[in-house]
Amino acid sequence: MLFGAIFTAPSGAGPAAGAYVAVAFLATATAFAFFQVPYVAMPAELTGDYAERTRLMTWRIAVLALAILVAGAVAPLVRDAAGGGVPGLRWMGERTPPVGALRLDGGGRIPGQL
Repeated sequence: MLFGAIFTAPSGAGPAAGAYVAVAFLATATAFAFFQVPYVAMPAELTGDYAERTRLMTWRIAVLALAILVAGAVAPLVRDAAGGGVPGLRWMGERTPPVGALRLDGGGRIPGQL
């Protein structure tokens, strides 16, 4: 929800709009840190073997890099399809958080795994 708030800022310019975006970004970055720190520390908890941790992190980073490339390529197309410019960014900002929430709700679990 906080990520979407960055892109659904009230219309206008000036210090108030800048302050809104700054506060929304700070809140988003803080919320992301609550997720990211345990996520990065998890391989150390899963195994004590250096080589196994390296394999885990390699796959994680490879999939993440691919997802970032795909998202970066698709985002301008979605923005333009939604009206382009500010309206397109607002549309994306409103619809991105629910997609992320579905992903965090366990969409990445492997059957039979915790």
